[in-house]
Amino acid sequence: MIGRMRYPQIFINHSGTFILGFAFSYIFDWNVLTGLLATTPGGLMDTTLIAADFDSDIHVVAIMQLVRSVGVLLLFPAWINLFSTESSPDSTKENTVTTNQIPFLNKKHFLIVMLVGIAGGTVRLSFRFSSRNA
Repeated sequence: MIGRMRYPQIFINHSGTFILGFAFSYIFDWNVLTGLLATTPGGLMDTTLIAADFDSDIHVVAIMQLVRSVGVLLLFPAWINLFSTESSPDSTKENTVTTNQIPFLNKKHFLIVMLVGIAGGTVRLSFRFSSRNA
């Protein structure tokens, strides 16, 4: 019974992707493949590489995938907090104080990361490594 429940959800998800892809290609005057790749729930690199292989508009696909990813990362935690505000009756004041505190920033780890980044940037600039494959 549980296996059967999955298929309508997959169908709804994929049909929504196709509808949005065709709608975006019609509204923004893109070719259909660009609209489908821009709205597909895939990774930024994967869809951009597929767009490059099929001579689609790479910039549009990359920007739409980036906007989708950032939107999910910004909205998903808010949705989780919105729907998980249930409190158990046995929670004490001590438990709520420790869970609501902001985590401590470890200054030692921050300095190590910054020093490694500065050292890497300095090495790149001193040896003048190019970012293009010549």
